[in-house]
Amino acid sequence: MRPKIFIPIRRDQTYESLNRIRDKNGIPLWINFLRSLNEFELFIDTDSTEIEKAINEDSDLEASAYQRDESLLGDHVTTNDLIGHFIERYRIQHETLVQTHLTHPFLNPETLFAAWERLTIDSTFDSILSCTRDHARLWSHDTKGFFPINHNPISLRRTDDATGWHLAEIIALGQMVAKSANQYR
Repeated sequence: MRPKIFIPIRRDQTYESLNRIRDKNGIPLWINFLRSLNEFELFIDTDSTEIEKAINEDSDLEASAYQRDESLLGDHVTTNDLIGHFIERYRIQHETLVQTHLTHPFLNPETLFAAWERLTIDSTFDSILSCTRDHARLWSHDTKGFFPINHNPISLRRTDDATGWHLAEIIALGQMVAKSANQYR
């Protein structure tokens, strides 16, 4: 059984990345990224007929691209909603599912496979999320203005000594042992 990867792609993503626009050897970087995942069973959920067509017509890409349901269009829709719909659409039960985004074009497929394998073998965890530890001076903003989160601006320590924050990457793996896809919404 090949691991399943679910990738949602919105045509008008507000976090549009140059990484998806640039070419590598004359091929768009996002297509190269998807091709690197051919060892997986790849499912692309999109709101774009152009993206669906590009994926389904690429003879070097093994993927199933499909149009997102009209009820799941727009900025208000969460990835959990899309995963729930995907689980219902393909009647997935008791399987480990990999979910990532195109914003990681240099992600190593072996990393995804190792995480999938770990979840498949070890039931101690129900999901794995890759993170980057960041040592920086972080600020937040509310109605009163900006304020420091993890430091004292009057007594600045080295950033290496600042409280580290773990920034979640958009790579998520979850044990999809759903009795109902609704539990992921």
